[in-house]
Amino acid sequence: MEIRAFAERVLFATTLEEKLAPPDSRLSDTSPGPPVNALDAPGRPDNLQFSKSGERSPIPKGNLLESEEDRGRLLHFFANHELLAAELMALVLLRFPQAPPAFREGVARTLQEEQMHTRLYLRRLQQCGWTFGQQPVNGFFWNAVSSMKTPADYVARLSLTFEQANLDYSRHFAKVFAQSGDLQSAKILDRIYRDEINHVGYGLEWFRRWKEPRESDWEAFRQRLVFPLSPSRAKGKGIFNREGRLEAGLPSEFIDQLEIFTQSKGRTPNVYHFNPETEWCIAREQQGLPLQKPAGTLLTLSEDLSALTLYLARQDDVALLARHPSLSFLQKLRRVGMEIPEIQERSAIQLSERKLGELRPWGWSLDSARLFADLADQATSASSTAWEPAWAELHSKVFSTRLAQSLGDARGQVCESWEGVRRAMETLGPACVLKAPFGLAGKGLRFEDSKAPSPSLRQWIAGILKEQSAIVVEPQHERVFDFSVQYGKHMRLLGYTALHNDKRGRFLGCSVEKTLTASAGEEATRLFYGRDRAIQHFYEETLPATLSPLLTRLRFDGPLGVDAMLARDAEGRLVHHPIIEINPRTTMGRVTLELARYVVKGERALFQILTKAHLKKHGHADFPSLAAALESRPPESVRYQNGHRRLRSGTVVLNDPSHAKAFLAILRVGQDADLLLW
Repeated sequence: MEIRAFAERVLFATTLEEKLAPPDSRLSDTSPGPPVNALDAPGRPDNLQFSKSGERSPIPKGNLLESEEDRGRLLHFFANHELLAAELMALVLLRFPQAPPAFREGVARTLQEEQMHTRLYLRRLQQCGWTFGQQPVNGFFWNAVSSMKTPADYVARLSLTFEQANLDYSRHFAKVFAQSGDLQSAKILDRIYRDEINHVGYGLEWFRRWKEPRESDWEAFRQRLVFPLSPSRAKGKGIFNREGRLEAGLPSEFIDQLEIFTQSKGRTPNVYHFNPETEWCIAREQQGLPLQKPAGTLLTLSEDLSALTLYLARQDDVALLARHPSLSFLQKLRRVGMEIPEIQERSAIQLSERKLGELRPWGWSLDSARLFADLADQATSASSTAWEPAWAELHSKVFSTRLAQSLGDARGQVCESWEGVRRAMETLGPACVLKAPFGLAGKGLRFEDSKAPSPSLRQWIAGILKEQSAIVVEPQHERVFDFSVQYGKHMRLLGYTALHNDKRGRFLGCSVEKTLTASAGEEATRLFYGRDRAIQHFYEETLPATLSPLLTRLRFDGPLGVDAMLARDAEGRLVHHPIIEINPRTTMGRVTLELARYVVKGERALFQILTKAHLKKHGHADFPSLAAALESRPPESVRYQNGHRRLRSGTVVLNDPSHAKAFLAILRVGQDADLLLW
């Protein structure tokens, strides 16, 4: 029987009997015939036509198949995939009649194995009381592979993608069937697993013949796949079989890269970007200065800590980083149970052909709007795709101060002239703090311990008034406890974090505690958790009710953080100052809350940003050396239900130390979080 005739029967037949029938005689390839054009779908019985709506039956989850229905549904799912593989192999034989004879012979041989796999599943389905076709079948495999332009596309898409993923699924579910007592199904899956190792090895052999010699297997594989396919499709969700891949001949470097690779398999991804220069850009816009790339410390901060978006994003999202982290760094994150989203370098964004969810910069300003300008039309959430100049008001400390005043905290005064600043200092002094309306993490702050301003302070005041038109003056009180309150969309309260600042208000770190005020003492705890819950009511009800109408009017619905504190007044009483600063953007407190998802509930989670000063203080020459010391005791984690891991102790380095120039972010958990590296 000619290979062409056999392939035509498998591809175009409309009965399972014909599609799954073995060749009538030994196969020959003397008349391969002309190429067959692309097809919308293979021939099939009516009850096995692809669902037009894309509907698919869900795969049972968990490690047990507790019912015949679950087992039948899973066998039905696998049977359709095996049938699709046979049909696609028939298509490749008809599409590429001039492919090397050895390649065609191998495909024809593998096709017969796929027929056999399908027959095994159908027989087992019948024994379980199921009929093939009684639930919808999906044609994603067909649509993803049938558009192939070359035989190399075929081996990349089917052999190295879908069949490679089955190295995970077939072995995993063989064990699950066995644990559920269904040894017959387990035996079928185990046999298919052994065949899949050979199929992947066969595809790899031909892929290497056709790829550019200078390219690694991994880079060639990534480049060959086109959206919606990506290496994410070449592995199971939450399961990864390294041994099977090695047996198939895949190199360790390829396997390592695949294990940490992420790209959404279906959910529309949100896109994250770290731009800590938000306030700096807004300040320049307010002053009428041209937007330019920040320099110095701000630029280094943007580059070193761009990896913080990894912890804000979910696995199906995209994180834009200044530089792609090293493989070893990402492997460490994976080992402690952290999800890793798709990573792209922000200098080479490749999202132009993809549907996107929300565009989520650290903060909206002209810089992030320009970065995302080319992606705005692809975002499905129109409210998140542009910078509104009116949002600048929300970033100003003038706004925060006046909001606090309207809610009963008249601690600060807004001054719009030198005379106003002088009078405020006399009234509130001798110890005052002066704030520029737009600052960043302690920048734009001046602390004064005298009612008579020094010449340098007078010069600073004059400059700020000229540039930003106002200065906020506040009394310096004894700070007992700083904290932040984090809100999501629609002012939904997400949680609280303890804030750790130095005496000059510069950010040092954040922590999530079992009890928020655990480190502040009994008096602070009684005030914060008083019987009337006044503080919680303020953040749960009063502030959202006050702020939401303004945010709605401004069409702002992004993340928002509020810095607050407990401090002693002039009489020594402990009082609550509910609004020190409003941050209408992502904050380090929000990062800390997201990191706490990976920590055992009740354990302390401390987020810190280390600087070059820590290198000198702790006797290290560079950040890789400091990171190695911090990680000398590997983080300890525990396994939770459904395979999730949670950290119980240890230190996790959050940005690649080999790339860090001036900043290193870390997460310290449990007892390790008590070892503060201030």
